[in-house]
Amino acid sequence: MSTILHIGYPKTATSWLQEKYYPKITNRFLVPRKTLQKYFLEPGAFEFDVENTGKIFNEFSDKPLLLSDELLLGRLRPGGVKGFVTKEVANRLHKVFPDARVVLFIRNQIDMVASSYLQYVRSGGNYSIRRFMFPEDYEGSRSNRTVLLGLDYFLYHQVIDYYKQLFGDDQVDIYLYEDFDSDPKSFIQNFNDKYSFDCDISKIDFTRVNPGYRKFLIHTRRFSSIFSRMGPLNKYYLFHIKNFDYISRYFHYIANNYKIFGGRPDSKKLIGRKNLKRVEDYYRESNRMLTDKYNLNQIEKYNYPL
Repeated sequence: MSTILHIGYPKTATSWLQEKYYPKITNRFLVPRKTLQKYFLEPGAFEFDVENTGKIFNEFSDKPLLLSDELLLGRLRPGGVKGFVTKEVANRLHKVFPDARVVLFIRNQIDMVASSYLQYVRSGGNYSIRRFMFPEDYEGSRSNRTVLLGLDYFLYHQVIDYYKQLFGDDQVDIYLYEDFDSDPKSFIQNFNDKYSFDCDISKIDFTRVNPGYRKFLIHTRRFSSIFSRMGPLNKYYLFHIKNFDYISRYFHYIANNYKIFGGRPDSKKLIGRKNLKRVEDYYRESNRMLTDKYNLNQIEKYNYPL
């Protein structure tokens, strides 16, 4: 059996798959994420050693390998650095695993952008969502846009095209996060059968991992972040209180379990009516390519921008 490369995207149940599902597969060797990052992400552009990396991974196990790390597409912020990281890592993976099968999960970009912003806020960021999405609209922010989101990160057709070009059309499998989210047990059963995984589905915990903040906590977390310099590069703070960020993170982690702090925010409302059309227009052409070129017509069912 060939190596399986699950490369992302982030915010598509990757943490759940890596923590709750993949470790229970007995006929595959799940490569630790730290190992993947050490050999495929840490070496500089002129330092990557194909021969040595291939030798190391060939000696890991007698079982076929399973690799899973959303960072292989580049970090969520700064969105693969305009595709440079995304493309370079793809080349590295292909050189080491030329016959691998690639697994890619995608998700409605509206939900992706909203979820990415919530993660930014969770990590200590406090810019508005408009500034997070469109830093070029703000004076002095244009040169720093590569450390924010980068909407081009979710132009899925670019990544699909490139991986298919490298590995072959039949070696790249595309899944919709929404299909998993709507019926996780059926999805995983079919997924399990497709790749002939030896796994007892009945023993899997389908509890969510890393749920997003509740509505009220978004505002309190943003406010608390002005009292600490900790967090992402792009934020502001009035003054720094030692350990305040740690206390705030812990409080919001606990509070997020209680419904009194509101429900989960609606993605469109979080993005805002004035910003929504701009985001939708940005992704329409890319999504049309998904339907026209790759027959992913089911994205219409989940209201991807078209």
